[in-house]
Amino acid sequence: EKAKVPLISPSATNVEVTRNKKYVFRICFTDDKQGSAAAKFAREELKIDKAAVIYVTGNKYSEGLQAIFTRDFEKLGGKVVAKETFQAEETNVLTFLTKIKEAGPQLIFAPVYPSDVAKIGPTKLKVGLESVPLLGTDGWDGPATRAKGVIESIEGSYFTDLFAAEANAAAKPLVDKYKAKTGKQPSSLVAGG
Repeated sequence: EKAKVPLISPSATNVEVTRNKKYVFRICFTDDKQGSAAAKFAREELKIDKAAVIYVTGNKYSEGLQAIFTRDFEKLGGKVVAKETFQAEETNVLTFLTKIKEAGPQLIFAPVYPSDVAKIGPTKLKVGLESVPLLGTDGWDGPATRAKGVIESIEGSYFTDLFAAEANAAAKPLVDKYKAKTGKQPSSLVAGG
């Protein structure tokens, strides 16, 4: 901004990144839009009345999204019946998901990153929450989320994202070229870039 050099981010969802900036832009949605969209989807599309939230302490992304989701979900008439938080380095989320199970949610909102989904998904099954879907955010998009044992544990779950390779006909040339070169589907970060 100071040097008057344009900066375009494909992934900076925090509202502050572009606020009052003349040279800083983004192509992705902001956390406030994403959190609100997740709450609306949970209430209006999935017809969820009771949700739980699990998020990472000290992570502005995770903390901000859980606050927006909670506010908007409750404004829409839903109730957050449990809210659990853990440290980024935490390897065992069993205690937190056990407390969530006791609250009886119909859905668990988890605005976290792939390494956290890799802990939450399989543990959710261990505690007997297999019928309770997770609802995540664009932070889920990564190889750890698609790893064997994780992808199966989140079957039937949802997450917000700015790109879905198989759902976007206009992106077919990008998808085909990227797959030919790497053997993989492009992620939202690839598409955004």
